[in-house]
Amino acid sequence: MGETKGSGSEQKELDVIFWNSGKEGSKAEPVKRWLKNLDHQSKKQVDKLLGFLRKEKKNLGMPYSRYLGDGLYELRDQRQSGPGYRLYYCWQDELLVILLVGGDKSTQEHDIETAKRRMNDEE
Repeated sequence: MGETKGSGSEQKELDVIFWNSGKEGSKAEPVKRWLKNLDHQSKKQVDKLLGFLRKEKKNLGMPYSRYLGDGLYELRDQRQSGPGYRLYYCWQDELLVILLVGGDKSTQEHDIETAKRRMNDEE
């Protein structure tokens, strides 16, 4: 009997990219800059959240991901202590996510408005 090559059940990797303003220098990718400024423990938590998103893709829901409407999603830190980090993102297609804004619960309203502008290329 012949060997079966490729079962067709291979999962494709989700690609996560940073929104880019088109500007030169460090202001080009503000989410990347925000991540770099987090302490080590916070970076680990955000990486964990992104890991959930990479694994579950569009199936990720509450309590980790919340749909805000008009194609915008909020990735939510569920720790009871700490600032409650948030990442706002949108889907470009089935396997591409664009990170629009990073922040915490204290800046949530402002961050959502910024994410909407970035999503619509108004910033």
